[in-house]
Amino acid sequence: MVTTKDAAVTATSTARAQRNYDRLARWYDWLAASEHPLVEAGLELLAAQPGEHVVEIGAGTGKALQILASAVGATGCVVAVDVSPRMLDVARRRLQTAGLADRVLALRSDARTLAVGTASCDAVFASFALELLAPADLNVALAECVRVLRPAGRLGVVAMAERPQPNALDRAYRWAHRRWPDTIDCRPIALGPLLTAAGLQVQQVVPRSLWGLAVDLALARR
Repeated sequence: MVTTKDAAVTATSTARAQRNYDRLARWYDWLAASEHPLVEAGLELLAAQPGEHVVEIGAGTGKALQILASAVGATGCVVAVDVSPRMLDVARRRLQTAGLADRVLALRSDARTLAVGTASCDAVFASFALELLAPADLNVALAECVRVLRPAGRLGVVAMAERPQPNALDRAYRWAHRRWPDTIDCRPIALGPLLTAAGLQVQQVVPRSLWGLAVDLALARR
């Protein structure tokens, strides 16, 4: 049950994320350059195929989106979801330059309300996006992923990871996230258990790191 307090927290969090990423859109590719090898590894795990219908949550400036659009080919399509209109503007320009714009539908929305039909998608991908959500919203978002996926459809996730025994850097990051949530906005999550609790079958979880911080790459099926 969603309470009035939950709804207020969600609205505040969404508005904050939009403001932050609208402001960062111009420089985001430079700021997030170190994340891209992990995103590419997550895309390899997902392995989008020609003709597939794919949703990307938190599509941002479109770097992963371009790879997905190329992978699904002329007979496939990708729905790109992001709360930041300025990030989506950058993504649209990137796709237009690459000649891939006709394969992508870019929507200003968030992960809790995916504007696609039930059981209509072969795969969903999210990189450094789900951990921006509050716990209740994350559960809703994962339920949406399950809803839109076809039977045996795939969910690929790259996310900052919560480890049972975090190292000193992980502990310092968590402290900073609690102290400055507007700036340090990604919250490490226990990805495998969350996917299982959502009713997904976890196929693989690959532990990696980013600047010494724990990151998980995961592949799950409906």
